[in-house]
Amino acid sequence: MAANKILLRGASSEQAEVMARGDFSALGLGEGSMGMYERRWRASNAGRVWNVEVVVTRDQRAAFIRAAAQIKHTAGVTVAPFLTPEGRAARRARQAQFDSLVERGLQPYWRGTDIVTEEGDRRCVHPVQ
Repeated sequence: MAANKILLRGASSEQAEVMARGDFSALGLGEGSMGMYERRWRASNAGRVWNVEVVVTRDQRAAFIRAAAQIKHTAGVTVAPFLTPEGRAARRARQAQFDSLVERGLQPYWRGTDIVTEEGDRRCVHPVQ
């Protein structure tokens, strides 16, 4: 996983254009530097919806992740980790394992390419099977 990037999925054409100029205020995070625009591309089969790649510091990334629900509610944009092609392939290879944890009633989530569950106050990273 590229730890210095995030992906903003589902941006409108207008939002993507504004972000390309380095202005992320439409996401509802207020003023201040929230990262540096890297590139954008149309989401596949989604018409006027765009994905935007943003280069961020560790603190900016943490701020985006903390505000993900607010950004989704305010701007309709989903904050996601930016994965390399290798990272996406690793997740696809582990999807069956992820699905089996869901079927067992656990609530797994992805942390990069790791599958994580929380059991009480204990966090469990599941090994590759």
